[in-house]
Amino acid sequence: HGGDSRAGRATSSSSSAHRQHGSEDSFQGLVQRVLLVQRRAAAALQGCSGPQVDIITAQLQAAQESSRLGRDLVEAVRDCPLGVELIAKRHAATADLEAALIDLRNLSAELLQQQQQMPTQQHTELLARLDRDVMCCEDELALLKRGAAFDEAPLFVLEALLGISSQDNQAG
Repeated sequence: HGGDSRAGRATSSSSSAHRQHGSEDSFQGLVQRVLLVQRRAAAALQGCSGPQVDIITAQLQAAQESSRLGRDLVEAVRDCPLGVELIAKRHAATADLEAALIDLRNLSAELLQQQQQMPTQQHTELLARLDRDVMCCEDELALLKRGAAFDEAPLFVLEALLGISSQDNQAG
């Protein structure tokens, strides 16, 4: 009879240790998923820079041409044709960023649901990292959806940019 009690305690202790080990495994799995989603978000953010730089370059070239011809700089920049390829690149970058943002938000919601199953400090750190990534993606997405970089730039900004550009051309 005494042996049954010891066997029961050993089984209970083993079961508790197994739950704790399973919890650690699930937490480590969650950390790995956070890192994976963060890498995807970073790649999507990095992919946004190419189209943005190309748009800025196209607008500056339009401003330079307009200045050379004595035309209105603001109008030239605002009406700058971006081209089908550039617009397609921007749309692709936007779609990649939106997908990354959905992944970040979904994982953040999952972390909130699993709050009791992980250490508080680690949980807080993971949520803070995801929140920062969400904010970065939202900010970049707003820039991508806004249109071209200098559409609303005042004349003095465009003139300053042209001055810098011409200095760079003379130096290079």
